[in-house]
Amino acid sequence: MYRSITALFLVLTSMSSWGQPSVGFDLTGVTFTTGSTVSLTLVGSNFTNGLLGGGVDLQFNSAVMDLESVSVNSSVFDQTPGNGFSPVVITNTGGVDSTATGVDFAAFINPTPVGTFDIASFQFLVEGSVGSSTNLTLSADCCGFAFTDGSFNTLTPNVDFSIGTQSVSVSAVTVTSVPEIDPTSAMSALVLLLGSLAVMRGRREARVFAPRL
Repeated sequence: MYRSITALFLVLTSMSSWGQPSVGFDLTGVTFTTGSTVSLTLVGSNFTNGLLGGGVDLQFNSAVMDLESVSVNSSVFDQTPGNGFSPVVITNTGGVDSTATGVDFAAFINPTPVGTFDIASFQFLVEGSVGSSTNLTLSADCCGFAFTDGSFNTLTPNVDFSIGTQSVSVSAVTVTSVPEIDPTSAMSALVLLLGSLAVMRGRREARVFAPRL
């Protein structure tokens, strides 16, 4: 009996975490190669009661990836950094402690977004060598606009929605090599081609000058 109750409790606990609202980067299909520029989309997911606004800070390793710019999705959030909020501050000189702070956003005029939607775009320049990696650690901006749902309820990070750390690694570029043609093979192919053209020309001339019966 006790085992059945325990199993039921575990199932219900697991089910309660399904579809929890979250804020994180969409890394689907993104490849990180040295020298490339990648754009990572920050996505809000499963906000069934909407997300009026919020703010995030990011910590990363600038020895692996430099953060070049951040832009909030203005088609969803009408209040963005530089337009109602202070500009984003990017620090690429801190190594593993490099940061982007003040990524704040709110939909005061626009309809409050519900469900899953793009929040912002982060553009990085990949500088690390193959095999190097960096954490992308997101946290709620302590000094910006608090995360608030569509009913103006304040949301607590990692209680009402999940936000945290993702890791990315620099991979090698896969190059398909073209087989080399050695001089002897190239000359043989050329002789064969010229011979074929000569035969075709001879047949054509024979048809042209053949007497009519």
